[in-house]
Amino acid sequence: ANGPLSSGAFVYGTTPAAAWGSCNAEAKSTTSRYMPEAEFPGNVRGCVALRGGKGFRTLRVTADVRLIETRHDGAGKPVADVASGTLHGAAPITNATSLACLSDGRVLVAADGFIIEIDRVESSGDWKERRRWKSIGGLALGGEAFVTAEGNQVWISDRDNHRVFCVDETLSTVRAAFGGESGDDLAHCD
Repeated sequence: ANGPLSSGAFVYGTTPAAAWGSCNAEAKSTTSRYMPEAEFPGNVRGCVALRGGKGFRTLRVTADVRLIETRHDGAGKPVADVASGTLHGAAPITNATSLACLSDGRVLVAADGFIIEIDRVESSGDWKERRRWKSIGGLALGGEAFVTAEGNQVWISDRDNHRVFCVDETLSTVRAAFGGESGDDLAHCD
């Protein structure tokens, strides 16, 4: 895919660094450096790229469910943190493990054994729960889950139930699953 590339990383503990540049079939260049203008707390659990009317931004979530939004320039270079807030849920949310962004722009966070779709609260930098899932396609999640997405596929790692599964973007149909028993090979997940 063509377009800007932006990637955050931790270097020497929590000292922030990033890579940015163009992303195309023939990689031309990337730039990396420390980012004093962007906040990277040591307990960050996920980062996603957000696109839309406000340009290119990234959103990071911390283990204690704080959300930090950073603005990037057209080349993907981080410019400044623009909002920092918390996630307000229908029930208390205390332990975020990961963050994912679907191709249609919806944002998912895995926390407290749930997959939670979230929306921005424009006035404060906070985010709110839109809906949550404890089971998908008949598969109940354990106490700790992780989520990532690529296109219209959502991948969920269910640590307590020793399995990984892929679901559709509506989080209603399981497309593929493996694991289910503790172990250390591809038929078992530990």
